[in-house]
Amino acid sequence: MLAALDRGEIDLGAAIRQMRRDWTGLSQGRLGKIVGVSANTLSAIERDPECATVKTLNRILRKFGMRLTMTSISAAPHDRFTNRNAPSDQ
Repeated sequence: MLAALDRGEIDLGAAIRQMRRDWTGLSQGRLGKIVGVSANTLSAIERDPECATVKTLNRILRKFGMRLTMTSISAAPHDRFTNRNAPSDQ
């Protein structure tokens, strides 16, 4: 599951759902109570993790011994912000 997440085959919400079901067997309501969110909020995050704050995602992930981090998806991410073919201002 973590490798599939890393490869982009599943999103964070699907990973959270899979960990909740497979690793803990907990309902959304029970895990929600443990991490301090409602079952509706956890359901929404499992469907669309972009609706959650980083703080909330980390509260959930900490229960699985994880945290949200950043990683580069290309060798030179800064190239996305520069257009090497654009004429200079001079």
